[in-house]
Amino acid sequence: MNLSNLPDAVLVHIISRLETKEAIRTSVLSKRWECLWASKYDFTFEEGCNNRRSFRSIVDRAFAIGESSSINEFRLSCKVGRDDSDIKTWICAAVKRRVQVVSIKLDGVLVLPPCLLTCATLTSLCLNLSDTSSLPTSICLPALKLLELDSVLFLADNSLHNLLSGCPVLEELIFSECCWLKLTSFSISATMLQHLEIIEEIWFRSNSSSSDGSQVVKFGTCNFKSFNHCGDVGNEYCIYNSHSTAIAHMYVSYSDGNRKKAARRAYKLMNRLANAEKLILKGDIFEVLSDAEELLPNFPSFQRLAHLQFKTPSVNLDCKPLLMWLHCSRYLKTLVFDEGISLLSDFSENDDLMNPMPRCLLNEVKNIKVNNFSGKKKELQAVEFLLKNALVLENMSIICIVNSWRLLRKVTEQLRGFPKGSESCNLLIAF
Repeated sequence: MNLSNLPDAVLVHIISRLETKEAIRTSVLSKRWECLWASKYDFTFEEGCNNRRSFRSIVDRAFAIGESSSINEFRLSCKVGRDDSDIKTWICAAVKRRVQVVSIKLDGVLVLPPCLLTCATLTSLCLNLSDTSSLPTSICLPALKLLELDSVLFLADNSLHNLLSGCPVLEELIFSECCWLKLTSFSISATMLQHLEIIEEIWFRSNSSSSDGSQVVKFGTCNFKSFNHCGDVGNEYCIYNSHSTAIAHMYVSYSDGNRKKAARRAYKLMNRLANAEKLILKGDIFEVLSDAEELLPNFPSFQRLAHLQFKTPSVNLDCKPLLMWLHCSRYLKTLVFDEGISLLSDFSENDDLMNPMPRCLLNEVKNIKVNNFSGKKKELQAVEFLLKNALVLENMSIICIVNSWRLLRKVTEQLRGFPKGSESCNLLIAF
């Protein structure tokens, strides 16, 4: 069939599946195709190294031709010049065409047009702004469910409150390297919020006026389905009235000179996530927690935790923070060591590594997975200890990274020769 025989609606549907650059190229096919690309449902405009005049002409033409049609997505990445009126015009044009998804990444200072943050059709908004850009004070986004703020500057105590209070059905909120200038403590309440992600960097605290360059951020909500933190715990995060959290991610790093503070804040954050059902730990979490062993007696009790996963460098099974974590997770069902497992001490000389033995190992843990297993002595001893003491274990999966069949055969024989505390345990060894 000849494409030219298809109705315009079908052709627009086909063009909408192309990237914006490719869609524009279809305009040279014939007179009929010349304007079809501007009726596509979504637009992505990236200035990059393009000539500014040429880039501006393309965006202007897209909105001029398809003025009457609706668009689903509008994504814009460009520099802010001396005259920023064109950028504001494009944003307003997208709002006028009942846009649902907007992503704006700007290099330079821009005051966003008020119409963007009062758009009734907007369901997803991503703003990646210069630190000197700020948000309008009047905000009303009745349909917004996802809000991602990247490098956004918050100057006033009520700026963030105004933003979120204007998003009554917000479900997902992402802060990425935002700057809380001059704010030492503030609260956030979003009753429908289900997913929260915070990515922080060290240098933002240098702009703060507080004594240690940190802020206290308080989140009040009902039930998180997921919480994701990534950074050096430079700020203190408090989560209130969250009865359950399905999945929590903690990526903890540290810089020289702030490890004690990072440890204290990490403990506080852990306390707020004590009702998590699944917990995934990343980064330098155990190094950070080991710097504040005096806080171990105050370790939170994880009464709901069923799945504990480590995406950290090879975990030492007998390090004090991990031992305490196991003792405080009485109903744990699954343990996953993504980057391997080892020991600090020698199991052959001291088989009493955990005294008393964590209740979860004796009565609850049914699944253990170990990745990046190379078959070294202390790795073997760590697996031997788990096989011996996990009394209700049903499955242990070990993914080997040995580099020869001979070594794999040797490691496999050693693993299969270890005594099992659970007669029903199935040992799976793969590579």
